[in-house]
Parts: sequence; structure tokens; C-alpha cells
Amino acid sequence: PLRELEMLSNEESLQQPVFDFTYNHMAIHDAISLQAQATPQAVALIAGDDELSYQELETRSNQLAQHLLGNGVKPGNIVGLCLYRSPELIIATLAILKCGAAYLPLDPDYPSQRLAYMLQDAGVALVLTQQNLRERLPESHCFCLDSEDWAGASYLPPAITIDPQQTAYLIYTSGSTGQPKGVAVSHGALAMHCRAVAELYGMQPDDRCLHFAS
Repeated sequence: PLRELEMLSNEESLQQPVFDFTYNHMAIHDAISLQAQATPQAVALIAGDDELSYQELETRSNQLAQHLLGNGVKPGNIVGLCLYRSPELIIATLAILKCGAAYLPLDPDYPSQRLAYMLQDAGVALVLTQQNLRERLPESHCFCLDSEDWAGASYLPPAITIDPQQTAYLIYTSGSTGQPKGVAVSHGALAMHCRAVAELYGMQPDDRCLHFAS
């Protein structure tokens, strides 16, 4: 039968890469925290003329995480992210992960009806946004990063243990064949993806990665 035919020679089979599909990788926010300890002054983020070191990124994301936890965000909650690309978007993403919550990216250019559907369907507990986007969102519990004061919160990381199977974020389909559907991605899968990409492209400390995805 055709299914029994070998498509590769023995030599070619030995050259095939072996992928590790286990969820043994460190969570993304923990890996960044570890890097902040190793190289605190190294540049972690560049956005236009703004730069953040790993230490600054770690401190500010910890402060926001502590502030969110102090204001009712709990592990397992879904927190919306409706922000333009900026340092605050990355800080907020890390803060949500540090809380043990999951983030839901909300494109500010989406129609209001689509945004409302995603928020309701996902059961979002809170939306992190900015003042000039507040009117794009339906009536919901919003936290504007550019108007709320959270700089006084503790800079220590939250003492929350993350399970690799725990949801890190929700991403919605385009909805081209009906209503958009949410897909949950775990911490383990996210960490495995990031590690695989870094290994595939042989990324080094001096490399720069363009953030263009959700």
C-alpha cells in the first residue's frame, strides 16, 4: 500500500528536526523578569523615541499588576486591552499576565459593535485603555492608563503561581463565516511558541524584533 512507502531515506530522516512539544518552558513574564535581573540596564523596548530598560519594564509592569490586583482583578479573569501601540501596551500585557489573568486584544479600529460583542462574549472584567479611546468602547469598567495614578503601587512582582495550562490570552477569529469566535492560548503554548521562534531565527541579545502581531 502507498501508506507503507518511505518518503525519506534513512539519512534524510536523521536530519529532521526534533521538536519539544511539552509545556516545560518558563512563562513569558517570568522569563522577562529573569532577564531584568541579569541585564537591568539593557534596552528592552523601543517605541519611536522612547526606550525602556528591562528594569523599567519590570518595575512598571509589576506596579500596574499590583494596582490591578488591589482593584479587584483576580487570576482567571479576562482583561481587555484597547490601546494604540506604545510602551504602555507592552507594560499592560505583562501586568495582566503577572496577575494570573488573561488578556484580550481589542483593535481600536474595530467597529464599536464588534468590540461590544467580543467584550460580552469573553466576559471581560475590565478594559485597559487610554482616554482618547474611551468613547470607542461600550459602557464597561474601563481603566485609562494615561489618567489613573498607579505609579505609587508596589514594584514587587505579585506572588502568583501560573499553571502552564492556564489561559494567557484570548484571540478572536475574523468572523468572516459568522460571529467571531474566541480562541484561548495557554501560558505553556505561548512560551513554547516564543522559544521556537527565537531558536528558528537564531535570535541573539543584540537582535531587534518588530512587534506587529496582536
